[in-house]
Amino acid sequence: MAFEKELNILRNDFYYQMMDSSTTSLVDFLYRPLDVLSGDAYSVRRINENQTFYLLVDAMGKGVSASFTTVIITTFINHIIDKMIESDSFSLDILIRESMEFIQPVLLDDEVLAIDYICFDTYSEILEYAKFAMPPFLLHDKQDEIIKIKSNNPSLCKWQTEYKLDRYNISNIEKFLFYSDGVVENATDGEGIPYAAHIEEDFRNSFTKEEFREIKNHTEVPPVKFVEPTQDGPKRVILYKESQVEMLAIAFHIPNFQSPDQVALSVLSEILYSGKSSRLYQDLIQKKQLANQIYAYNMENSDPGLFIFLAVCNPGVKAEDVEKEIIAQIEKIKKDGVTQKELDKVKINTKADFIYSLESSSSVANLFGSYLVRGDIEPLLHYEERINAITADTVQKVAQKYFDFDHSTTVILRSKPKEEAKK
Repeated sequence: MAFEKELNILRNDFYYQMMDSSTTSLVDFLYRPLDVLSGDAYSVRRINENQTFYLLVDAMGKGVSASFTTVIITTFINHIIDKMIESDSFSLDILIRESMEFIQPVLLDDEVLAIDYICFDTYSEILEYAKFAMPPFLLHDKQDEIIKIKSNNPSLCKWQTEYKLDRYNISNIEKFLFYSDGVVENATDGEGIPYAAHIEEDFRNSFTKEEFREIKNHTEVPPVKFVEPTQDGPKRVILYKESQVEMLAIAFHIPNFQSPDQVALSVLSEILYSGKSSRLYQDLIQKKQLANQIYAYNMENSDPGLFIFLAVCNPGVKAEDVEKEIIAQIEKIKKDGVTQKELDKVKINTKADFIYSLESSSSVANLFGSYLVRGDIEPLLHYEERINAITADTVQKVAQKYFDFDHSTTVILRSKPKEEAKK
């Protein structure tokens, strides 16, 4: 499965040229991998009109746990980027540091992580990168030379705290390609030749956007929407893997970014986990000291997404104990609602963040662009109006509507009991 996905990156994405600059991107910005079972995932984010960030993650462990790790880490890194874009404060150095702080307790003792953090800045013509044990990525210059950029860091493990961040001048570069190790391991082409032998040749001969510029599109490509069938009951999975702490994830289905309920879901996210005064931080971390990290956030995708609770338990704490407290907080909101004081605070902070996002032309372009690529700008135009219209009663009703445990999914990750591990 990893190989099939990487073929998509390597070949199909040559035909989705999305950057209008001399440095041509070979990745489809709208692609969202549906298959994460291989332990591989990637993400591409437009930070502003000049900067584009690329993330490639490959968790190396056994079975489903590697996939679980990859999903959590990729989701969290995208969450950090969302916050940075909102405040117009993107920094690759800070992104790596914050994500490493999150990664260390999430990784299992015998798990390692290969990961690429890559940022292209077409204004300064600089490539900034930190590569952790990934295959070299390829640059094709104007003299038809292939340049290999090798990893500058070892694979990430749970005890690693330092890293190296390097820069490369891309003023002479026409296109680039990066990929994970699924391409270069055991995969072969139709004639039994290792596919790794074709990478440079395919890359050198691949097309760029400029070569297709004059070709007219005579067929309208309909948008593709993926709608998951209604979940027919609660799902619960326990993954056994060597780990010093237990981890917990609870997910609820929510609508896409166009739904008017998204504003109330964002308010719930802020009240539940944003800042040290949030309900989950106060209850689980400050008072009861059951967890050292807790998150609760809503996805705002073009397709229906999830509202996800993630928790990293303190040593010796059972995930079920943390789960009970999270459920108690959810049920409390469903039964008693939120206070006017909480709601007013979120409204003030949300409005301030929205105003700050309009301070520079690049942040305005990024804000409007994030809605345009999802196909509808209407939610943005009515954003302030919907924030003002939110009431405590609205928030309570939305919590009752979507925090339905009959259609939830819970995942617990823990070590095997010692007696079973000996077997």
